[in-house]
Amino acid sequence: MNNKYTPKDLNEMGDQYFYGKGKDKNIEIAYTYYKQAADMNNPVGIFNVGKYYFEKGDYKQAYHFYKKATDLDYTQAYISLYEMYIDGIGLRRSKKKAFKALKSAAEQHDITTYHLLGRLYEQGIGTSTDHEKALQYYELSATKNNLDGMYYLALFLLGKKNKDKEYESAFYWLDKAANMHHVPSIKKLIELYHTSHDYVNKKSDLYLEEMAFHYQELLAKTQDIESLRKVALAYEQGRTFLTPNYSKAFDYYKMLHEHDDILGYVGLGKLYMYGLSVDQNYDLAKDYLDLASSRNHSEAKNLLGDIYRHGYGVRQDYEIAKSYYLGAAENEDVDGLINLSLLHYRDQIKNASPSQAMTYIRRAVDQENPKAYFWLALYYELGIGTEKNIEESIKAYKKAIQLGNNASRYKLANILYKDIKRNPLSKRKTDMIYKEIKELLMTYIEAIDGDNRLKAMYLLGDLYKEPMFSLSSKKISRYYYEFAAENGYVKAMNRMYEIYYDEDFMAALSWLEKACENPYDGEELYMLAMVHEKGSHHIPKNPSLADKLLVKSANMNYAKAMEKLTLKDKGEDDEH
Repeated sequence: MNNKYTPKDLNEMGDQYFYGKGKDKNIEIAYTYYKQAADMNNPVGIFNVGKYYFEKGDYKQAYHFYKKATDLDYTQAYISLYEMYIDGIGLRRSKKKAFKALKSAAEQHDITTYHLLGRLYEQGIGTSTDHEKALQYYELSATKNNLDGMYYLALFLLGKKNKDKEYESAFYWLDKAANMHHVPSIKKLIELYHTSHDYVNKKSDLYLEEMAFHYQELLAKTQDIESLRKVALAYEQGRTFLTPNYSKAFDYYKMLHEHDDILGYVGLGKLYMYGLSVDQNYDLAKDYLDLASSRNHSEAKNLLGDIYRHGYGVRQDYEIAKSYYLGAAENEDVDGLINLSLLHYRDQIKNASPSQAMTYIRRAVDQENPKAYFWLALYYELGIGTEKNIEESIKAYKKAIQLGNNASRYKLANILYKDIKRNPLSKRKTDMIYKEIKELLMTYIEAIDGDNRLKAMYLLGDLYKEPMFSLSSKKISRYYYEFAAENGYVKAMNRMYEIYYDEDFMAALSWLEKACENPYDGEELYMLAMVHEKGSHHIPKNPSLADKLLVKSANMNYAKAMEKLTLKDKGEDDEH
């Protein structure tokens, strides 16, 4: 024996080999160090020799050395005997002996045993059920900052019926353990907020979602892969309670990438592709997405298709885009099917076919996808790959809305409005449809910004002008037109011209001239042409300018301008 080492030194050197800490794992070498410590009658060394035999599967020898260590009141040995008795490992299973061993460890003030002893008292294992003692040991463990103790105390308190004080205490202990990264406590809190436990069931859904996410993020910080995925996606996409935060999304995608998780590659590729919280870098985006695509990840294939369809850092190539979308579609990926459909619909690839556009969109619709129903509705509306069918279009838009597609609200409102104008119904039925249109547009406006919102405002202006609408109001109609016009929607400027025409012609003219600065569909040019052709309100006739404006309007395929020019040409021919 080498006497220059203390038992502590010998046990530490043994642990290095037993657990492979800084040394190659070798339990035989570990045993030589443990045995030297044991020969000095060191309780840790004796226990470690027992641990060696347990690892070897020699439970008889393991029991012998564990028992010998308990004679020296080494608490870890009591715990190991408890585990052997409770699970029947190498010994006849005995709940009573397991309880006795664990109680002996607790009497040595080993705080790691308090919660275990509490469970035995709570469940009546090896002893009679005693909830008072169970609570006593759980509280003792929790107040000693033992995380398992906090967790089991909370579970014990949650088991009480209609006890708000106990519930409050349970949530306190779970939260404390969760903030010390105790995974079971974090998972329990996520469950409690997801299932709206009695203690929090009066809170709003938004509050419950936010709290559940708070703990989901805590779980992600323990490097739990599934939680990392959920949190990364939440920060990228946003939630009702959470605005998108691409910087945080990047951090979580980076963690996933470090775990070689495929979503990490896709997420980083997406952020670099669109320059979200990072400098836009198409090459880096493509590298990440190529790696994910090589593992047959459908979203990565779609994003690579988008890179080639739009020419992001590469030569635009619809055929290469198609090959990536096909790869995604082979997995029955909805976005891949929709993207293929749109390539055919937009005639962007060789042998593009409206019937193929419809075929792919039907396959996507089979998966009950809201975006797929949107495009199916549009195809029926326009007659793409099928006969025009307004009834089927309306049904598809309604299904898209039911599945959560907000854009379909405006499209449905628009198609219903056009249809009722083409095919008048009774006053009562017309009013019902107008009210449906109003609800569709109001809900749409609340959820969207930008030009589409202004289009909806404009349509509301039209709606409130309808005499058969029971809520008809020139004042409200004007409000919507004016709001859309002031925010740059050209067609609304035309309506403002009409509204101001009699009360303030110069104000009316300023709206029309502003509309003509950025013509929308030729209507504004035609209207201004009529002003200069006829002269009005001290504006002298200017046939030359009127003709120029008519030509511009006709070039935008505005029907009235085209008709007027045709009549002019015919009149000139007749003169000759």
